[in-house]
Amino acid sequence: DVIQTPPDIIKAVGHSVTLQCSHNIEAYDQILWYQQRIMGMQLIGYMSYETTQMESGYDQIKLEGSARPGKTCKMVILELSPSRSATYYCAASSHGAVLFEIIKP
Repeated sequence: DVIQTPPDIIKAVGHSVTLQCSHNIEAYDQILWYQQRIMGMQLIGYMSYETTQMESGYDQIKLEGSARPGKTCKMVILELSPSRSATYYCAASSHGAVLFEIIKP
């Protein structure tokens, strides 16, 4: 299972927010984070074990923690703005296999 919390968040502009993702799949060692807007879903970045890799254009987002089974990977969105309003998803992966946990807005 992949567990993403909290299921929804409302915060004021300028504040920061933290989303958490964890899994218990022994063979999986990556957590991927996606942002979905009207124009589609984009990869924000991913954590492999404790190493992060961010896509360009996401300077106000950072990943912390661990992608190992039983651990927690946190995505911190700094200085919220209306342009960051979106649905965010995490997924657990290893060697090309991806398992999504869908959180409806």
